[in-house]
Amino acid sequence: GQGWMDLAGNCFLSFAGIHIEIEKTDVNPFGTRRKQKSVFSPKSSRILKVLLAERRPLRGNEIASRAHVSTAQVSKIREVLIDREWATSDPSGLRVVKPIELLQAWREERQAPDLLAQGYTIYHGAALDTHIQTLFMKSKTTPFNTLLLAGHSVARRIAPYARVPGEFFYADRHSLELLEDFLRLEPSDMGANVFVYEPEDDMMQLDSIAISPDPVRGTGLIQTYLDLSAMGDRDREAADHLFSEKLARALGTGINRHD
Repeated sequence: GQGWMDLAGNCFLSFAGIHIEIEKTDVNPFGTRRKQKSVFSPKSSRILKVLLAERRPLRGNEIASRAHVSTAQVSKIREVLIDREWATSDPSGLRVVKPIELLQAWREERQAPDLLAQGYTIYHGAALDTHIQTLFMKSKTTPFNTLLLAGHSVARRIAPYARVPGEFFYADRHSLELLEDFLRLEPSDMGANVFVYEPEDDMMQLDSIAISPDPVRGTGLIQTYLDLSAMGDRDREAADHLFSEKLARALGTGINRHD
């Protein structure tokens, strides 16, 4: 019953014997597209990893397929990357042209992963390596679970630098049960030598890397670098070493996710 009008041309005016009611449209012609909240959110991160893994332009449908996201999500990230001059786009596709700048901005925003559990295992040395291998073999029989070596556990195997004791994992709740069983993990606040992080994305395996012996796998170069960078000073030194030894060259030529 209230009189009103809007800038799209709709109105309702009714008073003193006068009645004017116009309905031109129910679509707001002045609406603005919602901006992507963060280019580094978990799903968006999948897109960035796909782009950084290639030096050639990629079309939106290929990116969406490889990152397991919608083409709309790819389009939003594309706008942000171009706006910040981290990428260019032409008829052949989207390509990151400033990978180092993109990675540094990602590093500045990255938060340390959430600790899911920590504990103590009696195994060490070769015995521990054997049990980890058996753990991953068992994990392969259960689809859609997340189990990966992480942080220093990856770095010391592919780019040794600082000897940080303990093993580090990403594991979902089901994989945590396997881990506790195979490593005979005992809860421990003091003297823990196994640390398990909660996955922020259920598809972290997409950019994982093979680590000897098979079938052990770890977080990819980018994920490992970002996780170490978000921790303490010693961890950041290991991250810088990983960057200089592996990641800088990979960003220049494209990251082979199967290396």
